[in-house]
Amino acid sequence: LLIRDRHYEEAVLDAGVLDWEDCIAWSGADAGLGRELEERWQRFRAGRKDYDGKFPYILANPYMDFQFRAFWERVAGGARAVDAAATVLRELSPDLCVLGVGASSAGKCWTRAARECGAASLQVAHGAISPDFYQHELVDSGADHLAVEGEYNREKFCALGRPGKTVSAVTGSNTTRAAASGTGAPGADRKKVVLMTNLAAYGLAAPFADLSVLRKDWRHISGLISRHGEIQFVLKPHPRYDHYGFYDSLWPEMPPNLEFAREKSLEQALAGASLAVMVDYPSTAALEAMVMGVPVIYLRHAMYTAEGLRSALDGAGVSRVDDIGGLEAAVLQALESSSARQEMLEQADAFVSTFQRSGGKTGAGRLVDVVKELAGAPGAAAGRSGASRGPAAGMLSGICSVKRSIAAGGGPGFRLAVKALRTACGEARWHSSKATRAGWLADMYVRKMRSDLAQGSYGSAARSLVQALRWKPGAVLGRGVRRAARSVW
Repeated sequence: LLIRDRHYEEAVLDAGVLDWEDCIAWSGADAGLGRELEERWQRFRAGRKDYDGKFPYILANPYMDFQFRAFWERVAGGARAVDAAATVLRELSPDLCVLGVGASSAGKCWTRAARECGAASLQVAHGAISPDFYQHELVDSGADHLAVEGEYNREKFCALGRPGKTVSAVTGSNTTRAAASGTGAPGADRKKVVLMTNLAAYGLAAPFADLSVLRKDWRHISGLISRHGEIQFVLKPHPRYDHYGFYDSLWPEMPPNLEFAREKSLEQALAGASLAVMVDYPSTAALEAMVMGVPVIYLRHAMYTAEGLRSALDGAGVSRVDDIGGLEAAVLQALESSSARQEMLEQADAFVSTFQRSGGKTGAGRLVDVVKELAGAPGAAAGRSGASRGPAAGMLSGICSVKRSIAAGGGPGFRLAVKALRTACGEARWHSSKATRAGWLADMYVRKMRSDLAQGSYGSAARSLVQALRWKPGAVLGRGVRRAARSVW
């Protein structure tokens, strides 16, 4: 079952799909908590006039209400998220709960709910390279097990006190380096250099770099771009958060040899590149470039020198430039010298191999193997908590068979779909004594289907029907819903 908070192509998923927002909406949030929070908010506002402390410009300032109201709403939202996660885990009793970002936001709520429900949890650490304190000290969510990229990260988590048996080194990258081709090779008519960036400070929080120095570095890079029209530069910012406004202000009119690849994926931006420059921030993007056979220069000029801001890129095997004045010479040497380029590629191969080793072996394991091992291990969620299993595997696979058979089309496909649906319904009746297990999920999608039909959204209604059938076919095929189903069909 995939719980998603962003859209993924359902066509490639042979699995149940549930929207996170739907979970929150239908989980039955604690109304008492909402009332208590609202009462406390009103008391806070009423008490402002009596405040006589040191910070009246903050705590007695009615124009700061928007900020404090946001705090209240975050608390309420977090409570609803924990309720929703706990409801899903209680109803479905999974063998394993796998979390993407488990140390904050919704992922943190799932981790807490899994612990309270006795469900085994696996956190897949976000990213592979960033400042060490941010990559390791801040992202451990307390999940039962961690999957991290490479032995470097596994050793860091263990050094912070995590038992080694609860951390698995995996690889999320293709470790076979692709040979550079086309414009990537020395001597090509037009060289391509990719400037890879990231947010260097989150407002007043988590500053990684001196922003005044960072601005000067970018102005120096702007001059480098203008001086070398024979080189094609590509600016690839972080896809979700970066200093976009600053980049726009640097180039009100984009130079002909600069592309702002905000909408492109990293792989698309790096295709055919001769060189990549990691600008004043250590990022997993550097690892991805190395894996693709693109040599990397790490500019570490504006970054603070605090020990906690060190990263894997500060070790051996990475071409590092500590002074902005030396960047231009390093770039030109990497583009014009075949021997320098070959040396950088050999260093990159050694770095990737060392970074991704697992327990002294070359090549880390795959995440899917860790999932299979944990899900099948004795004492996983169902066994530990004493809860019975969720919807039968036969029922779920039966519904998947219905979808595949309908997709096949024609009379034979329809007959196979009917047969698969009967099998799935039989599985549902077999579990009728556990009807509450997924009843709320089925009810949620039935209501959504009726709403979709009323609005004329027949495609959405059809998807809602499939989801309702997945969770509780026997209940969904009731008299009222049969009429709606015929409308959809």
